[in-house]
Amino acid sequence: MSPSAAPDSLPVGGNAAWSRSMPLQLVYTEVAPIYDKVNFMMTGGQDAGWRRQAVGMLELGTSAKVLDIATGTGAVATALAAERPGVSFLGIDINNRMLEYARQRMKRLTFLRPESSWRVAHCAAERLHDIANQSLDAATIAFAMDDLDDTSAALNEVHRVLRSGGRFVVLEFAVRGGNRTIERCAAAGLTVRRTRSLAAGLVRIHLCVKA
Repeated sequence: MSPSAAPDSLPVGGNAAWSRSMPLQLVYTEVAPIYDKVNFMMTGGQDAGWRRQAVGMLELGTSAKVLDIATGTGAVATALAAERPGVSFLGIDINNRMLEYARQRMKRLTFLRPESSWRVAHCAAERLHDIANQSLDAATIAFAMDDLDDTSAALNEVHRVLRSGGRFVVLEFAVRGGNRTIERCAAAGLTVRRTRSLAAGLVRIHLCVKA
């Protein structure tokens, strides 16, 4: 992923103080130092495996360019490092405190997987202005779809930056009786090809493809 396509500090595109999700972001700021431990405890240690299954469904090739939306502490990058060497990873988030921990993770991964590129940026999913059209092979989002300010705008941006045939994986807790994620993705031109249920149906992974 070239510096021009994905600089380390992409524009947020607006005053984050007016973000709809700011109350939630304040919580994330407070829990950032223990966020990974909390996830481990709340999922019985299964969350890392769920992420690995999610990125495995992408079936990435060598040198794939991958965007992780609402990356938090960058845990999806660890899953990618375990599943697929030789990728170019960019994680974006609007929470600077979470990104501090994500950057620490990227440094470790750069040492462990030097054949790959590991980067994060302060950026809103709804405003990927500095990423070129059809320039990415894949995108991911884990447990954050409903945290976005404007889900429709974010999914439209995902569609824009993915190449034809590019893949988008959504890892989420299942919503009772809902196909909302499938409908949202379809509205943005991302067709859900496969859905996998985990943890007795409490967790789902949707694999979407851009036509």
